[in-house]
Amino acid sequence: MIRGLINLIGWERLWSEFWNVFKFGIVGISSLGVNAAIYALLSRVLWVSGDRTLEAVIAIALASIYNFSLHRAWTFQTRAFSSRMLARYIIVVFLGSGLHGGLFYVGHELLGWYDFAVLIGTAFLVAAFTYFAHRFFTFNTRFEAVVVDAVDAERGTVVHAEVVKIEKGRSY
Repeated sequence: MIRGLINLIGWERLWSEFWNVFKFGIVGISSLGVNAAIYALLSRVLWVSGDRTLEAVIAIALASIYNFSLHRAWTFQTRAFSSRMLARYIIVVFLGSGLHGGLFYVGHELLGWYDFAVLIGTAFLVAAFTYFAHRFFTFNTRFEAVVVDAVDAERGTVVHAEVVKIEKGRSY
């Protein structure tokens, strides 16, 4: 069964997907560290009497900037970049931040669980959501295509290209 799945998908594609999941995990773990460090700084040093839920949302928002930078430079480096991709990333971040804040509120404020335990548990749940959202929405190349308008024949280089939205029935 596994061999049939590998033959269907192909080794190269399977390895590429595995490598992206691995890199996504590394970026996620380091983002968790950034998130926890910012949360600890806010809740234990800078704003001791502050609202823990707000501090958690601020920490995840700042960790998201770090996260996007690493995903762009390392995890999804072979994907095209456009303002639409950035907009989709921001949408996923806001959805993930809302999910994170909501789960944190329920776990810490309503159930009374220890804030760092809730922070870590919530991070893993939100990570699963964001991986699938980024894989199938943010960095999904079926939404966009690179259209090459001009090529320098002597040098074999692209002179002008742009990223366009793919529309049904339109050929590029």
